Amino acid sequence: VVQLGESSHGVSEFNHAKVRLIKYLHEERGFDVVAFEGGIWECARADASVGEVAPRDVMARCLFGVWDTAEVEQLFVYLERTRATDRPLRLVGFDVQSSSAYAESERTAFFARVYGAVDRARGDAIAALDTKLTTAIDAASRPPIPLDAELAAYDEHIAWASAQGGALRAAGVSAEDVAFAEQLLRSRRAFCLQWSASGEASSAARDAGMAANLVWLAEQRFPGEKLVVWAHNGHVGYVGGLAAAAQMGSYLRDHFGDAAYTVGLYGYRGATSFNNRLVVPVRRGGPGSLEALMYQLREQAVFVDLRGLPPADWADQTIPTLSWGRTVEPLTLRDSYDGLLFVDTLTPPAYLNR
Repeated sequence: VVQLGESSHGVSEFNHAKVRLIKYLHEERGFDVVAFEGGIWECARADASVGEVAPRDVMARCLFGVWDTAEVEQLFVYLERTRATDRPLRLVGFDVQSSSAYAESERTAFFARVYGAVDRARGDAIAALDTKLTTAIDAASRPPIPLDAELAAYDEHIAWASAQGGALRAAGVSAEDVAFAEQLLRSRRAFCLQWSASGEASSAARDAGMAANLVWLAEQRFPGEKLVVWAHNGHVGYVGGLAAAAQMGSYLRDHFGDAAYTVGLYGYRGATSFNNRLVVPVRRGGPGSLEALMYQLREQAVFVDLRGLPPADWADQTIPTLSWGRTVEPLTLRDSYDGLLFVDTLTPPAYLNR
């Protein structure tokens, strides 16, 4: 598993770099699955539409609007181009959150179809719970909201579903759908837990759920395949800077060990966009910061392999970094990443429709 981070979602150069790296990893290093910080359900449905609808429409069906950009569209053009080859690049998502309204009703119907094959009442109940969770969260402005009853219901349904594999396959449900339905149930429970908690506990629930989805994708859905992950530094990093809660990357490092390689992306100056597309100037890191140190190289782009780097004060001691190009976040870099990609000057991406 190679994870590609980004200190901000709204940076054109990060998008360009990651698209190029993914193409390289697919063409030269045998990585046949790209996993986005997008909904596990939406990305699965969008992947099934590659080659049937335009790349821009595939992208809109599965990604948050922060990546609805001309730069990221080139990755979806590439996805389509590989689909007819003997090594297509597959698209998956690992987020417990919904990243698009696409196929929401299909997810509910999927639960009813799969579990209704052995128990119609159970299938309807799981579908109704899925709808209830969506409705409750859509009506809320932010977590936490009271979801104790829903969490208990998910626990009971997951316990039941995990014992039904043989019966479901005997009833004609494909082994792939049986496995995906159960993981999707677990993912929806993590989403429910995220919205029932507040602050760092909410973030921790999301990251733990995303990590569980990625492990399942790597070991159950695509066993033996190599995955390249696209997400924010704050998810892929092994150790958080400001938050005490464990990040997704910490779970993956514990699970995969050295088979995971994580790259943090940072920049020195220019402008970035927040998730609401507000363009703001990037703060220049102060003396001793990662950004100031990398700037001394006077290169537009620099890659540093922290695994192969000799002992260095700046890599092995806690120093300031900038998250979102604005917020000072102290990190011990070698504890957080395996590599760094530094870009001198950042610009906002070219947004498309959303």
